[in-house]
Amino acid sequence: SGNVYVAGTCCNPWGTPVAPYAGSFEACAAKLNTDGVRQWNTFLGSTNIDHGYGIDLDGNGGVYVTGDSYDSWGAPLNPHGGPHYDVFGARLNGSDGARQWNTFLGFSTTSFGYDVAADRFGNVYVVGFAKYVGYGVYSDAFLPGLDSDGSRQWDVFIGKTSGYDYGYAVVPDASGHVYVAGLSDSAWFTPINDHSGLQPPLLVQF
Repeated sequence: SGNVYVAGTCCNPWGTPVAPYAGSFEACAAKLNTDGVRQWNTFLGSTNIDHGYGIDLDGNGGVYVTGDSYDSWGAPLNPHGGPHYDVFGARLNGSDGARQWNTFLGFSTTSFGYDVAADRFGNVYVVGFAKYVGYGVYSDAFLPGLDSDGSRQWDVFIGKTSGYDYGYAVVPDASGHVYVAGLSDSAWFTPINDHSGLQPPLLVQF
């Protein structure tokens, strides 16, 4: 429809927000029309530190936002896994910016959410990375799948048993495949193109 949606992190209140600014650094989202005129803006977070990184739309008027929060907020479907940063997902009404639900992934260790994408089947995908997960001593990229009501359907970790793996972007296609991009500091699984050293870009298909 020609509208533009933005997500990010704010450290002061502004606009006429649907949900008020709670303090510190806070995730935020806004909708602009084709002329750049703001239609609404809203805040998503706690009185502690929250970051907003990813935003996407579905075909039913929903706007999805992801990031990470140091404390719980809203009425989450799944509780915050703190005390540390935990990935959040939230669905807003695209028409007026009202929050319809929010949830945390509930990791028992520090985790960061960087991108979110919705497909035509009603699935929602979040990508990021978690530090010191059960079988990895540094960090692993992760990909959970949610439904449009915010319920987690499954999740998968992407990487190896040690070192650093990061997930930064996710895109589903019309056939039900999901593509994840990020970085990895060494080779794992059976890559089509060999690892070249340092941290080259990573692309995985599910």
